[in-house]
Amino acid sequence: MSPRGWSLLVAVVAACAGSVLLSSYDQSAIQAVVETAAVAAAAYSQSRRHRVSDRGWLVGLAAVVLLWLGDVVVAVDGALGLGPLGHPLLDQVAACYLVGSVAVAVSATMIAHERSRWLANDGWAEALVLGIGALAPVVQLMVLPGVAEARSPLTRVMVVVHAIALVAALAAVARLALNDGFRTPSLALLEIATVVGLAAGLWSVGHDLGLIRTDAVVRSLHMVAMVLFAAATWHHSLRRVCAVGGPTSADEPPAARNKILMLTAGLVLPAASVLAAIWNRDVSQLWPVGLAGVAVAVLVGVRMTMLFTRLSAQADELAEVSRVDDVTGLPNRRGWERGLELSCLRAAGDERALSVAMVEIDDLAGLRSEQGTSAADRFLRRLTDEWSVALREEEQLARYSDAQFALLLPGMGLADAMERVEQLQLLVPAQRATSAGVAEWAPGHDAGALMMRADAALYQAKCDGGGRPVAAPVGQPGLPGPLRDLQTAVQPIVHLSSGIITAYECLSRFPHTTQVEAVFTDAHAQGFGDLLELAAATRVLGRLDRPDDVELFVNVSERALRSQRFWSDLPMNLAGVVVELVEHRDGLSDGELIELLARLRVRGARVALDDVGSSSTDFARILALRPDVAKIDRCLVAGCDTNPAQAEVLRLLVSYALSKGVEVVIEGIETSGELEIARAVGATYGQGYLLGRPESSWALPTTETATRPRDEAVGPRG
Repeated sequence: MSPRGWSLLVAVVAACAGSVLLSSYDQSAIQAVVETAAVAAAAYSQSRRHRVSDRGWLVGLAAVVLLWLGDVVVAVDGALGLGPLGHPLLDQVAACYLVGSVAVAVSATMIAHERSRWLANDGWAEALVLGIGALAPVVQLMVLPGVAEARSPLTRVMVVVHAIALVAALAAVARLALNDGFRTPSLALLEIATVVGLAAGLWSVGHDLGLIRTDAVVRSLHMVAMVLFAAATWHHSLRRVCAVGGPTSADEPPAARNKILMLTAGLVLPAASVLAAIWNRDVSQLWPVGLAGVAVAVLVGVRMTMLFTRLSAQADELAEVSRVDDVTGLPNRRGWERGLELSCLRAAGDERALSVAMVEIDDLAGLRSEQGTSAADRFLRRLTDEWSVALREEEQLARYSDAQFALLLPGMGLADAMERVEQLQLLVPAQRATSAGVAEWAPGHDAGALMMRADAALYQAKCDGGGRPVAAPVGQPGLPGPLRDLQTAVQPIVHLSSGIITAYECLSRFPHTTQVEAVFTDAHAQGFGDLLELAAATRVLGRLDRPDDVELFVNVSERALRSQRFWSDLPMNLAGVVVELVEHRDGLSDGELIELLARLRVRGARVALDDVGSSSTDFARILALRPDVAKIDRCLVAGCDTNPAQAEVLRLLVSYALSKGVEVVIEGIETSGELEIARAVGATYGQGYLLGRPESSWALPTTETATRPRDEAVGPRG
């Protein structure tokens, strides 16, 4: 429907509503014309334009035709001034209204059912609660007075049937509104038309019972309802609504908020009816209204029980999914830890041996870099299949981390467990090397201590060259391997103009690997990453041969800053220390991070941002966090002397940082050309293999460091 069409619809509806101000003769004539045109338009649209085969809309058209016949007879009688209708004709008009009301309810129910069958009929319970809740005021205002005034049993039956039809139509429209609301225009128009028609029916009953003097409002409401129904059949969205094959793009499960509102309305209506009966001091109205209230309360209780049951089932399903690894289908670390705790309790109760093994694929990262992630995932699935087939009864396998598997070996001591692990290592596809750490559970130790010992043994296996299992000594868990074997090196940071060493960056080293970042990541996964970062910083800060008048840059992650253990053991005096915040985020907002950085500054430390330029958000981070130093990442430095565009980006970033009062250190300077660009863009300090390699001892300050030529690129950065 075009904007002009909507404007025309609004104008017609406004005219129909305004007809209440006209005389009875004029309004009757307008009613006959408007309703006849609306019915004709709806019939034409149904039969020719949309070629709709949906039976609910056809029943709705039949209902409109029946209501139109009754209205036309009454309108013509009023317009021609023929006087009161005779009893036979009056009965026929009443029959048209009654059958039309029932047809409206049937039509709305059929349409709502057709729309909801794609969504597992969700929402009917809430609609039923609202319908029964609405039954209380309908009985109070319509049924009881109507039955009391009725002169024959047939009339009483007609009043009751009419009331039930109104309530059923309201429930069906409510169910329809749960899914679509006002997003589908044709359905929105149908919902409004039905509600307006229900209001006309209630107003008509009030007029018949003498509660309302004029019936002009009834005629206006009937006209509005007819026009809206015709507009619903004409709107182009009806084609999508009635299309065979599934719901429209507007369909989605009813929102929980809408369901709660509908349940609340169903509970409030009987209570309001009871209060009205008490206000009117009419005790005869309390028992039917009370029955409706009890029925609503029972339905709400049943519905809430169903919802809580479903919620509990979904929570269990979600918990189960969260404990399963996506690639292998094995339990993940969360699932493993839960099962291990139960196994330790069971071993304590049965006084039975229990061992665990941590097995790591030694070069999974190399496989992933050489053949891609898909190849690595296929290898992991094949490995899982091989080991799963070979597992004995009660043995359990889990994927503990990216390259690590955990193996539960009930009933096995340390020697048997070592032999069992060696058997499984022989089944690794392509004979890829694996390292393993095996630990036996000791009475009185918990699952965490057992895993710490197995991880320490695995670490030792990798330090020894990998490819074999190592048994953990029985007893109290020792210090984790990375904490025990941590070594430190320092790399100079040079003033680019004078060549003087003004600071050193403290770097971590481990004897078994060059993948330092992976060690820290695994340490955080094992629960001691904050302690490892603290040890890496404090070991250098405590060195007695530390030079005077130079700053020390130490790397700290957001994850460590969130740890209370980190703060409790961090020195109170950090004068001369620059805390270098690493790139990886850990869920802290800028506001939370600023508060943590302020705690460092209170202890005398300055703050640096690491790897600036590697992310598009670095400009914003400099503005938000206001660091003292920005360290430009190697990705912007490598080759900048041969790439003018890259050099220009570097210049812009340095200029922006300096404009905010931030000192700049350019990392990864490895050639004399890169050094010249670093000076040209205005950076104050530089760091890299050209200026000084990481060493265990402190380099001596010299003016030659920053001036000696070196054109060739060198090995990896420190």
